[in-house]
Amino acid sequence: MINQVTLLGRLTKDPEASKTSGGTSAVRFTLAVDKRNSKALKEQGKQSTNFINCKAYGTTADIISRYFAKGSEIALTGYLDTWEQTTPNGAKRYGMDVIINDLSFTYGTKTAQNASNVATEPIYETVDFPIDDESLPF
Repeated sequence: MINQVTLLGRLTKDPEASKTSGGTSAVRFTLAVDKRNSKALKEQGKQSTNFINCKAYGTTADIISRYFAKGSEIALTGYLDTWEQTTPNGAKRYGMDVIINDLSFTYGTKTAQNASNVATEPIYETVDFPIDDESLPF
């Protein structure tokens, strides 16, 4: 069975960075992704959008926190993760998140020098990603 998601969209707000109880970097954000609309809706000039909750951990979370902000466009792949919780009054709540495995920089990422502003021009910057023997697949 395959559980894989590929998305291209824009962050609806700045990513929320945190640490897990084990000290691993974590980030969460909501991604706005345009739906494929029917021909009738397109002719009426209407467009609809999905808002998808996304999470990332480790180095991927660090990269997102550093280079992406509200309005940034991102291409990502990951998998769907469902969750269930019980509220204090006993009601069950269910949800679904995309856990990010890989991402691609697209037009509109933020600069490292000015993290609060989204770039309006493409950024061409060399980024060194830490690689150790344990992260290699071979």
